Formats: sequence, C-alpha cells, structure tokens
Amino acid sequence: LAKALGPSAVELVAGDLVFTQISPNDREVFLNNIFKILKPGGFFVSRVKLHNPFWRSVSPYDIVHDLYERGESLTKFTLHRFGDKVLNEKNFSFRVNDFLPLFTEAFNVSRDTEEGELILSSMDYFKKIDGNVVRSCFPKTYFNSWISERFDIVKISHAGDYPESDFFPIYALRK
Repeated sequence: LAKALGPSAVELVAGDLVFTQISPNDREVFLNNIFKILKPGGFFVSRVKLHNPFWRSVSPYDIVHDLYERGESLTKFTLHRFGDKVLNEKNFSFRVNDFLPLFTEAFNVSRDTEEGELILSSMDYFKKIDGNVVRSCFPKTYFNSWISERFDIVKISHAGDYPESDFFPIYALRK
C-alpha cells in the first residue's frame, strides 16, 4: 500500500474484518502500512471480529444447531464461532483445518436429518478453502491496547442489528 499510494496519501482507509484475514506474522506490517498512507489526522475505520470466549464451552453440535434454528448461514457464522472455539490464545489465531473435526462431531449427532445435510454442505465448503491459512481473532483488551500504540481510538460503535454484534465492533481510529 505505502509503495502504491505513497506516504500520507489518503485521509480515510476503510476495511471490513480485515484483521481476521491477516496472519500473526503480517499484523505489524499491515498496521504500519495503514499508518504510513494516512495523512496526519486521517482515519482508519474498520469492523473488527473480537474473540467471544462463550463459544469455547459450547459443543460443536450446539453451535451449529443454534445457527440452523435461527436460519443463519452456517458457513459465515461457523467460521467465527468455531474460530472462537479453537483460538490459539498465544498468538490469537486459528486455521480452518483446526475446526474440521468440529464439523464432523456436529454431523455425527445429526447425520440423517436436514440439519445434518447442511452441516455436511458447510463442511464441504470449508474443505475447499486453503485450510492452512492462518486467520486472526483478538480479545478486546489486547486489540485495544495493540491498536492504541499507533492510533487514537475515536469511537467504537456496534451495529446491533445482528447476533453477537458486540463482538463485531466498528472502530474509528485517528492517526
């Protein structure tokens, strides 16, 4: 980014769940590049997925069943809930391969049902993704501390119009 745009080139950078897509090894480089391209006083606005420790103690089947009962997308929300469940707390990361056994466990409970078919379909979807890609998810206190090293947190908002929106806050950060 910094090479393409140059330093202090933009007043606003917006992202949606970009931190989830960044591996632990690339976090500092990413944040430094955002900082470099922003003009002084510029803003970085992004929705962030924060770790929800509640899902650690919930069975894989109950996670999927809850989504199924509410008619939610199994692929979209299991990524976040299973990610919360298997999160490596040393570097706040997970891999898709880490939770394929969770799909298997959930499928074994509901094998001959419509729900089981959806679980199997979601599991097949995740098998097509490069399961070794490392994704990130942060506890709120860690994220706030880390981000505050470079930016002022101007505002933290919550959409409030979907389940667990408290764990998907929108940060407005100023350089």
